[in-house]
Amino acid sequence: MTFIQIQSFLAVAQYLNFSKAAEAIHTSQPAISYQIRMLEKELGTKLLDRNSHSVQLTKSGYYLYHEIQEPFHQCQAVISNVMSDGNRWTPLRVSCNEVYGMGFIRQVFPKLLALQEDAVLDFTICTPRVFQPLLERKIDIGFILYQETSVIPDDIAIQTICPYSLYLLTAPGSPLSSKSCISEEELKELNVIFPNLDNQYRPYWLKERYEMDIQAPKTYSTLEEALLYAQNSSNPVYLPGTEDTFYPGIVRIPISYPGSFFLAMVWRKSDRNREMKIFLKAVQQSLKEMSSLNTSGK
Repeated sequence: MTFIQIQSFLAVAQYLNFSKAAEAIHTSQPAISYQIRMLEKELGTKLLDRNSHSVQLTKSGYYLYHEIQEPFHQCQAVISNVMSDGNRWTPLRVSCNEVYGMGFIRQVFPKLLALQEDAVLDFTICTPRVFQPLLERKIDIGFILYQETSVIPDDIAIQTICPYSLYLLTAPGSPLSSKSCISEEELKELNVIFPNLDNQYRPYWLKERYEMDIQAPKTYSTLEEALLYAQNSSNPVYLPGTEDTFYPGIVRIPISYPGSFFLAMVWRKSDRNREMKIFLKAVQQSLKEMSSLNTSGK
């Protein structure tokens, strides 16, 4: 017994007319007659009494019509929902904040919507160490500060976005405001404030390299709060950023360190679903646009 056989029988039972039934399910009259003959053969009983003038349900046909009609329509609804879900966007879970990746996401999102108008990104999960949550499938995309010496798990794909520098932000007129850069040795001696944005982001590389205490004396829920503190405090505030990042009313002093940092996006290599393919296409479009702007600006 097949889906099309039941569909054909229910249509004829409803209209008691082969022509109208065929029209209702978008098939031909010979095709619908064939499906019902096959169904009757499989069940071993006659379902319809038909002649040149009329079509009537037999006792078996009447019983089958009333018993199978509701389950069939429920099955149709399930199939329709499954097919609809196949075309519906499943939100991608992105780990980023105002310092790590959000600026780039703002460039990507319009291109993503142009490719998929119902695209949605979920920013509810933020974590600075993204590899474990990625591998545990708690997030789909993460952003990190990446160096060439960084160790990337084999199952993780990486795309560098742009160069990133590390800065201390301080108020105009502060003792540090006249310096052109801060050396590594100076950094270890300073009482630096490390804003714990989103209650998660902390510069772990500083702790690992310099054994510095990076517990933030104050937690900042937004970048604006951290910048306001830098503007009114004698202590410098640590923040990474691109070379063209500008904070009005604040002096930005680069930290001198070996090697180069990049903002990078990471995701699972095994993810080849439709949403990730479309997202990565939007990412490549954004990177191409950024490259074009950088070239034309030189």
